[in-house]
Amino acid sequence: MRAASAISGSEGSTPSDINEAAGRLMGRDDKLRCFGCHATNATFGRQLTLDKMTPGVQCERCHESAETHMAAKLLNSLELEAPKDLFKLHGLSAEQVSNFCGQCHRTWEEIALQGNLSITNIRFQPYRLTGSRCYDADDARISCLACHDPHHEVSGKLVDYDAKCQACHGGGKLGAKPCPVSTEKCVTCHMPKLELPGAHHKFSDHRIRIVKPNEKYPG
Repeated sequence: MRAASAISGSEGSTPSDINEAAGRLMGRDDKLRCFGCHATNATFGRQLTLDKMTPGVQCERCHESAETHMAAKLLNSLELEAPKDLFKLHGLSAEQVSNFCGQCHRTWEEIALQGNLSITNIRFQPYRLTGSRCYDADDARISCLACHDPHHEVSGKLVDYDAKCQACHGGGKLGAKPCPVSTEKCVTCHMPKLELPGAHHKFSDHRIRIVKPNEKYPG
């Protein structure tokens, strides 16, 4: 199994032959990462369990007791007592949620230890979010879940995020300063979409800030 160099993080390396130029061979860690995040029940500890894999991110990927939960729902329908042990993210602090989502989307600690300050880290949202001036590890308003419902596709409608921004910047007693420019489509200015070189795709920069023209990418 080979990995494309730009996506795998090998960009800039010199291939030793024509086969390696097509992409480097993936090691065990690479495979565990890929399948561990893009499939369900594909790994167990340090082993690949592809025979048990379910393609895609299913309930069990985030809720380890999902199978028990489904059984409980069935028991409830039969009017029997059912266990209530489904792992839930709501109630966790912003930092705890960030670290949970960071299992796949990369945590601040992981990227900081790598020392990667280039634009290639723009796709690691928990890392970028932590660098925001308004980030508060205990404030649920800056949690991943404040803007994203993991059970639904990410909304592409910019106005859908305005209320999330106004939860802090609405000018209330406990809020931050309101934006003097606008209260609509906030993310277009404060979370700009930037292209990841070689990926042919733009990512929303989750480092919330006042973006200045021609400024250097804040790694």
